[in-house]
Amino acid sequence: MVDSERIRAASLRLLDPYSIPADTVYLSDDQRELSELSFEKRAEWMAEWLAMAQSTIDD
Repeated sequence: MVDSERIRAASLRLLDPYSIPADTVYLSDDQRELSELSFEKRAEWMAEWLAMAQSTIDD
């Protein structure tokens, strides 16, 4: 059984910004920039993206 404190620590770690090495060839500069945002900024970005995507369906 996994310790609940380890689960909590891992969950919190997933909320932290992370960096992608510059030599990673499969990601665009935009994806790399997104990875460095805080969780709150990533959530704002996703909300904007979803609103934009929804507007293409409504047209």
